[in-house]
Amino acid sequence: MNKINTSTTSIVFSILSLSCSSVENIDPPKTMDVSADSIAYFIADSIADSTGIQLARRRATLTISTSALNIAAKQANTASFNISSNTRWTVKNDQPWLTVSKATGSKNAEITLTAAPNTLKAPRSAVITVSGYYTTDQKVTITQAAATNASPYTLSTPIVYEGKKDMTISYLEITNPRGHCIKLVNCSNITIQYCKLGPSKGEGVFLYKCTNITVRDCSMEYVESGVVADVGSAIKVLYNDIKNVQGPMPRGQLVQFGNVNGAGSSISYNVGENILGQSHPEDAISLYKSNGTAGSPIQVVGNKIRGGGPSGSGGGIMSGDMGGSYVLVKDNILVNPGQYGLTVASGHDITITNNKIYSQKLPFSNIGLSAYKQYNIPTYNITISNNAVNFTNNKGVLNNMWNAKNCGTVTGWSTNRHDSNVTASVLPTVMLGGALQRASASKK
Repeated sequence: MNKINTSTTSIVFSILSLSCSSVENIDPPKTMDVSADSIAYFIADSIADSTGIQLARRRATLTISTSALNIAAKQANTASFNISSNTRWTVKNDQPWLTVSKATGSKNAEITLTAAPNTLKAPRSAVITVSGYYTTDQKVTITQAAATNASPYTLSTPIVYEGKKDMTISYLEITNPRGHCIKLVNCSNITIQYCKLGPSKGEGVFLYKCTNITVRDCSMEYVESGVVADVGSAIKVLYNDIKNVQGPMPRGQLVQFGNVNGAGSSISYNVGENILGQSHPEDAISLYKSNGTAGSPIQVVGNKIRGGGPSGSGGGIMSGDMGGSYVLVKDNILVNPGQYGLTVASGHDITITNNKIYSQKLPFSNIGLSAYKQYNIPTYNITISNNAVNFTNNKGVLNNMWNAKNCGTVTGWSTNRHDSNVTASVLPTVMLGGALQRASASKK
């Protein structure tokens, strides 16, 4: 018994001495070798647990510089935070798309996080947990932004519907080397929205004998024409981006109405760009034998159009092509639109007002604004007013406007003016992309 007491006392003093030693850099306790019997070992371990380990816990510190970080969606983007500590620590990550620069360490350190690109259409998050010996876990929440270039569209084969009604076609990407991207025949109450159409041999959207069709917020490129409505009513083409129509004549329009009659039709707030050498446009917007009503004229409002040619006959906005009536052409901006800017070719109750038209000298440029009855169709009640024009013809001469005086009295003609401030800069260098942005935003 005395031997046991002597040994136990020696062990106790040894442990007490250890517990009072410096803990500036605290490591986890190591297993103690004890040569005494099991009773002595139990006593020593209990004393160590109640003294040295408790002191270590009181002295251990671990803090991090932030609890939240944001990281961009792009490839190999990084963010970092700092660890301040006097003990050993580990860093754990709960997401495979995020890597950490150091998984273990001690004392102070900077941790760099590297994220794989986010191809999702929504943000994603990860949680980093920093654990230290005898300290409370610290957490950092990482939020990575949604991909800004993720496509909102789903690939689809071309669509041909006949006799359909009451439906929406959305978020489709369609090409067609043999025909139209979307063709509707005898359809009604259909909305086509947030689609990407083209390249195609035919139209982006072709409508025949349709009623109450809306085409909006679509992107179209390298199509024969953007939207063609042949015989119909209440057709609305709104907020679309259309680039590089291919034609050839008689196609090559951003939008064409042919025999669209009645209330509720509009071609408004579209953006169209035809790059010379990449496109073969005719009229950017064409109204052929189309008639609104006195209370609801066909609206051609707020469109932005750049680029025309090399056609010697095509140009900007053609109203009254082979007749037509009750049309309002207002607040459009046209830059280098082709052979002409805006014109009335025949018909009645047509108003062209408050538009801006510019063209530099081009091989095909001719006239900015005109009232010229081209067909043997009664033409009257024409208003052309408050338009600003700066149009140079192919001879390098200003040729802003022409009233052929065969359309009856043109109301407001004297209010149209040359404006040298109307230049190419009235349209931004980059115009297209809004339809894609709206499609992406609406799908989140």
